[in-house]
Amino acid sequence: MKLSYSIVRDLAAFSTIGLVTVSWASTTESTIANLATLRLGFIAIIILYLVWGIVKNPSKAARILVGSAFMGLFAGYSILMLGVMSPTASSSFSLHMTWVILSSSIAGVYYLTPAGKPIVSDRAVWMFICFALLILIYTVVEGGLLISGYPRFVYEVKNYEGNTISYSQGISKFFGLAAVFSAIILSRSMTSSHLRYLCVGFVGVFLALSLIGGGRGDFIFALLTSMLVLRKFYLAAFFFVLVLIGFVYSSAVDETLSAYSVLVGRFAAFSYSLGMRDTLLIDSFKLLFDNINCFTIGCGIGYFQSYYHYPMALYPHNVVIEMLISFGLVTTAALVLLAVSGQKRVRERHGRSPNFEFMMVFFLLISVKSGTILTSFLLFGGLVFLALHGAASLQVSKREKAKISASTPRTNRSRPFDNRPRRSRF
Repeated sequence: MKLSYSIVRDLAAFSTIGLVTVSWASTTESTIANLATLRLGFIAIIILYLVWGIVKNPSKAARILVGSAFMGLFAGYSILMLGVMSPTASSSFSLHMTWVILSSSIAGVYYLTPAGKPIVSDRAVWMFICFALLILIYTVVEGGLLISGYPRFVYEVKNYEGNTISYSQGISKFFGLAAVFSAIILSRSMTSSHLRYLCVGFVGVFLALSLIGGGRGDFIFALLTSMLVLRKFYLAAFFFVLVLIGFVYSSAVDETLSAYSVLVGRFAAFSYSLGMRDTLLIDSFKLLFDNINCFTIGCGIGYFQSYYHYPMALYPHNVVIEMLISFGLVTTAALVLLAVSGQKRVRERHGRSPNFEFMMVFFLLISVKSGTILTSFLLFGGLVFLALHGAASLQVSKREKAKISASTPRTNRSRPFDNRPRRSRF
């Protein structure tokens, strides 16, 4: 059977998402290693598509190399500024290079998408939905999700302090993204009625799994993004499923409230805690105001921890603020402006790509809540992809202006050969 280029393209688009999210789905120590091996397969598919795509479209190779060089400059600038601003601080070269390679590879996969095709196709989205269902089945089989009595995740993974976790932001993000993709398919006007009801079930189940994962902000952002996608009837049906799930849950909580107290406590308003995020955010703003160099030109990734003598696990928990501290306002603003201008060109060349757009919205929301630069591969891959189109649109506009100026006849304002008498102004 001949391997189709379009199938490999969709597999590569799915692999960019799976590569980033597969580690989120771990609940026990045994599943971490098994799920980590899937990354090798995702990386192999991405490499295959990049090589095939560049051979098929050699004109795009230069742009992809520019994107890689762009990311390399970001990493090099970060390491340089950290060494200048805090000579005693340590910077992980391997983490920087991993960030550069993965983010630029993701940007390359998206940039190779042919004109007229969506950046992330529906087939790639269905691949991720099926992947999430397989992960769900695998988690149940491995004992990471108990469905007797009431569904609950069983965690054996330890945090950096050596304590067993009681909730998982990764689980909430993973199934939350699956819910967002299911909502996008559901919102299609051409979707058949049977498929709509199936997607309603998917949205409800994935959001319920995101809820019991315990990641409050991640579940809320998944719910918010899904609501942005859904429309009138589908929104009503979606809330009906949520109410039904809530009813089933309420009947089980009365009997097992003691075992369920961790999840109930995390979502109860009176026990709400930001988990030091408020303190870290205040510290980040204080650093920006106290050190004008960081605000303008940046101090490098990791300077925040060095400045406050924090361990590396205590980062600003906000990608935008961390970008300002690491790269400065000038560089951050330039990247954002290029990405915003590139979005217009992407829509002109590829049409609307709701799968890509809402995925980026979801990743941006969770990155603003608790993200860090060196692990936000998909977010920066998408930003670099948009920035490449933004740079291309600037070049096109310059060429168009040059053509217009070259084709417009020059006029002599003094008109020395015009001997007609001129009307007096007075």
